[in-house]
Amino acid sequence: MRFNLKRAGFFAVFILLTLTSALGHVYATTITVGSLPWGVAFDSHLNEVFVTNYASSGTVSVISDAKNTVIKTITGFSQPGGIAFDSNKNELFVANVLSGTVSVISDATNKVTKTITVGTYPNGVAFDSNKNEVFVTNDGPGTVSVISDATNMVTKTITGLDDPYGVAFDSNKDEMFVANDASSGTVSVISDATNIVTKTITGFNNPLEVAFDSNKDEVFIANSGSGTVSVISDATNMVATTITGFSSPFGVAFDSHLDVVFVTNISSSMVSVIPDSGPSANTVTATIAVGAGPFGVAFDSNKDEMFVANNGAGPPGTVSVISDADLLIATITDFTLPAGIAFDSRLNELFVAADRYDTGSFDTVSVIPDSGGSANMVIASPVANTAGSPLEGVAFDSHLNEVFVTNILANTVSVISGATDKVTATIPVGLSPLGVAFDSHKDEVLVANSGSNTVSVIPDSGASANTVTATIPVGTSPFGIAFDSNKHEVFVANNGAGPPGTVSVISDATNMVIHTITVGSQPLGVAFDPSKKEVFVTNDGSNTVSVISDATNTVTTTVTGLDGPYGVAFDSHLKQLFVANNAAGTVSVIPDSGGSANTVTATITVGSGPEGVAFDSNVNEVYVTNNGAGTVSVISG
Repeated sequence: MRFNLKRAGFFAVFILLTLTSALGHVYATTITVGSLPWGVAFDSHLNEVFVTNYASSGTVSVISDAKNTVIKTITGFSQPGGIAFDSNKNELFVANVLSGTVSVISDATNKVTKTITVGTYPNGVAFDSNKNEVFVTNDGPGTVSVISDATNMVTKTITGLDDPYGVAFDSNKDEMFVANDASSGTVSVISDATNIVTKTITGFNNPLEVAFDSNKDEVFIANSGSGTVSVISDATNMVATTITGFSSPFGVAFDSHLDVVFVTNISSSMVSVIPDSGPSANTVTATIAVGAGPFGVAFDSNKDEMFVANNGAGPPGTVSVISDADLLIATITDFTLPAGIAFDSRLNELFVAADRYDTGSFDTVSVIPDSGGSANMVIASPVANTAGSPLEGVAFDSHLNEVFVTNILANTVSVISGATDKVTATIPVGLSPLGVAFDSHKDEVLVANSGSNTVSVIPDSGASANTVTATIPVGTSPFGIAFDSNKHEVFVANNGAGPPGTVSVISDATNMVIHTITVGSQPLGVAFDPSKKEVFVTNDGSNTVSVISDATNTVTTTVTGLDGPYGVAFDSHLKQLFVANNAAGTVSVIPDSGGSANTVTATITVGSGPEGVAFDSNVNEVYVTNNGAGTVSVISG
């Protein structure tokens, strides 16, 4: 049975009675609105979100995006559905389904200033910024009403549509795309120059909502009947891709910050995330649990957040607010046991090391640009080891634009030129080198030698360049290592110590251990947070993260709720830590301040066996190596 807005009241009640809330995701906030919330629109003038509440009481909730609270409830509607913001007049246009009218709301007063008669059962509403007109789909007569925002009068009625529902404006071609929710399953293309249907595209299945992607000049159509999303190129007006894996998809919205599309799934109470480009283009990279029966969705370009109307929640209804940070936006494939990873801030590239233990294998370091035409694609794979010696740690030397990679069984460190992506030197170090870090104060590289319980110090230039000038005894089986740019100290996780485990603190002035700090069991990864001048240490054995103040060299907080924590990296953009949970195949997000400081606020599913984590400060993304899956996950930061 196709979706028909004439049956909307029954359908909404059915959802309310049959859907259960999805679990397992922490979204930014949940806002209580009116009953049966339906359409959502963002007002870029006042940074407010307007939500239509379809219940018989007929209201519109106005939400401030600064507070995420309802600041006004506007009454006097007749089961309001679709809604759109007119950026020319700073007005909202609301389709009243049962009365066959459109209400005009001034955002200055939050009052209805005009009621316009259109066709019966009006559904979708879209604003045409080229002609300053509003297009309204009328399901009953199969028409589209065109309203001039100068006069708030219908200037044209376009005929020949078939149960039109959703509508979106394509600002690239100045065209309207209308989903016809009839058994024929078509999309009509209307030129705003002539207000005539210029093309009818076939091959859809109960198409409902429509969204225009201004990055790729594509149109996304939710096919409720087939559980798919169709992608139309506006250059050809043909379906370029059909994306599967949805559950009664309904609302669609484009996130212009990340160039991803959000799709609401009514039956599963989830929102799917689809990048429009890169290695994961037009595939679902993340699903986010929201309230029951999500319908409309709109992007808030001020806060980079998505607002989702949960039609099946309540009563009262709710709106879920999703930050587009901390989302899995791409998965890069075809690696073999990826392990360590580092960001080259000069060329904006990621270096990923492989750690195969195959006899006779030559492991490579994959080079991945973070932007441009080759973004998130491997462009070079220099061999960085001797046969049969797996790679592990990777560190970027910002002084000479070089990358240092540890060779575990060869007991060496390879030096790769960032300019040529070729190995320029191989340095003998201690036994079983694992972690590696760059000291930007002394322009030295420090290597944790797990087999000899030492740290090797290597200047990157001068008479002793690329040779070990000092060997520092530390604890048992040192693994992760990080440089503290505030105190000019190096923190080394001694994985084999204890339990409990320990962290050795080395002064780079003396190359001596000046403190030994007790942490959790089997410490692995280490990261320095320059914002709070703290060091974060993952403890694999106790499933915790120790937070160390570098002022006192003592543990101030222990973060719980991890699962085999391994690598860790600091996101300087959002001031939070990303921790790879090797056992769970997830990444935990830990803010370093605020009300949720030093607690896990989000858990992101990545590939199996995640190990290395690196923050890319150029595009504010986090890269995670999934050793078990042979992939690298890209997360928005």
